[in-house]
Parts: sequence; structure tokens; C-alpha cells
Amino acid sequence: MKLDFHELADGLRRNNVGLDFVELEATVVIENGQVVIQPTGQRFPLSGDPPKEMSATRRKFKVLGYTPIEQTTLQVLR
Repeated sequence: MKLDFHELADGLRRNNVGLDFVELEATVVIENGQVVIQPTGQRFPLSGDPPKEMSATRRKFKVLGYTPIEQTTLQVLR
């Protein structure tokens, strides 16, 4: 399943759901400034400093740039 945060945010707004921020929790690998979701391989740019441990592990991210005019990036929360 492809994650499309622009489409998700648009659908929530059209249904009158308030949206302060979006979080994603998934098993990922971080490589070359990209967050790679496992097992699909879908990639998003990493925003901010990378964590010390970048091997496959479950992490929580804040999704940045989910409006149509912004590029989607992920920021590590934990």
C-alpha cells in the first residue's frame, strides 16, 4: 500500500476533521537521508538529524509537508 499523506490530509479536511499533525509509526531503515519503509520500500526524505542507530527498527515520525504545495518529509520522534 502506497502512503500518500497529501491525499490523507485532504480527505480528513473534507470530512471536517481537525488536523494538527500526522504521525507515522513503522519499521524502517534510514539510508542516505531517506526513510525506507519496510517491507514496501517506499521512501521519504528525512528531516532533521538522523538517529544514531539506522538499521531496521520500529520508529515513530512526525510527517512534515502534507499539504499539496509541500514536499513530504519525516522527522524522527522516537
